Amino acid sequence: SADCDHTVPLVPLISTSSELHSEPCESSNHSVLIIDDEDDENEKRQNAVPGDDSSSNSDGCEIISVDSDDEDDDGEGQWRSVSEPLNRLNALISAGYDNPRLLLTRIFGMDESILPTNSSSLWGIIYNILSDPTPRRRLKQYSTLDSVVKLINSSSRILVLTGAGISVSCGIPDFRSRDGIYARLAQDYPDLTSPQAMFEMDFFLHNPLPFFKFAKEIFPGQFKPSLAHWFISLLERKGKLLRNYTQNIDTLEQQAGISRIIQCHGSFATATCTTCSYRVSGDTIRDSILSQTVPRCPKCCPSPPIARPNGKAGQLSPISAGAASADESTTGPGVPTPVLTRCLRSRGPIRPPLEVSSAGVMKPDIVFFGEGLPPEFHSSLAEDTKQTDLVIVMGSSLKVRPVSHIPFSIPVSVPQVLINRESLSSHTFDVELLGDCDVVLDELCSRLGWRVVQDSSVPLEET
Repeated sequence: SADCDHTVPLVPLISTSSELHSEPCESSNHSVLIIDDEDDENEKRQNAVPGDDSSSNSDGCEIISVDSDDEDDDGEGQWRSVSEPLNRLNALISAGYDNPRLLLTRIFGMDESILPTNSSSLWGIIYNILSDPTPRRRLKQYSTLDSVVKLINSSSRILVLTGAGISVSCGIPDFRSRDGIYARLAQDYPDLTSPQAMFEMDFFLHNPLPFFKFAKEIFPGQFKPSLAHWFISLLERKGKLLRNYTQNIDTLEQQAGISRIIQCHGSFATATCTTCSYRVSGDTIRDSILSQTVPRCPKCCPSPPIARPNGKAGQLSPISAGAASADESTTGPGVPTPVLTRCLRSRGPIRPPLEVSSAGVMKPDIVFFGEGLPPEFHSSLAEDTKQTDLVIVMGSSLKVRPVSHIPFSIPVSVPQVLINRESLSSHTFDVELLGDCDVVLDELCSRLGWRVVQDSSVPLEET
């Protein structure tokens, strides 16, 4: 290509069902390698789980975590300057643009239907839009698949950032298709104004049932790790993994034996009471979620739970205390309804409760709108950005902030590689390996001479 001075030459894959070809690029800011699997051509891309980030969700809503707690802001300040976007935001407000919803829809052109309802989250989205960092310059010495192989071989502190794209092959249900989870929830719960509403604390406390129906669909234990998960696990076993920052909440990393991990958006691994903050393991609430009952705190709500009429006489959606069964549920005029309590970290107005009691609900520790990211995210990242010698981004569109700022916070001399279905215009990588993550990694492992065994108990010398 006349416009691109580093077009990657055509290189055949070892796998007969796959092909690797170069794609002419409009500018010389990155090398693009496209790896396709013909047998997988008809497999539809899945969309991001809340708290996750997928490369195929450009036409759907984004779950954006807004960190507004002072102590968490201090943590993020260790690795990202916040003064400039704050100045821009204050300038907008001073100019009279004080309605965040109008700003997002009319100035930034966002679809109103995908926006959260509370104003603090809306202002957080605007802040994130205004905080886009300076573009990175490509390191031109890295431009081929073999250069990526050499980088992996020579690196010992690899920072891996993952999104929902690495879990597509695991069978996690689609979220935004016509018959996806969101569409089914909208039919069952007409008061759910948008898919994001169930990830807002005020709606969750008003009606937790939509969230727990969603939770059943993706609850851990129903899926197995992908080759991508096992590849990251192998990096750790070979002493090459600095940290895996995952936006996923499916806990498949733990199943693959990855321990050097930061769950950026939380996970189902633990759950916390919205009233007394008592924490339990995710296994404690498993039976309740899979039986479609809302788990209650065994510490502050030991009494029989109150059930919510499901629209028809005799049909109940009970709330369970721990592993309490539906038979223990009671209802009727003689049963007092507990006062609605508000989570201290929630934002926005509280809605009046439905018949279902919101007291003592065990909420899985997934980051909701208005909640700060885990403290370990900021503390680990402040150190990891100084130590890493290679960054690999897999299966992410880098749209969910502040996680999307991680690649920008890395020293410019550190190589960065993208493994994804689609190229990302928001960031400049040195090499982009485009295709299904598992297919790309299978080829990489072949060239590395590694055998990815999907069992963490297999001795390292056999991999």
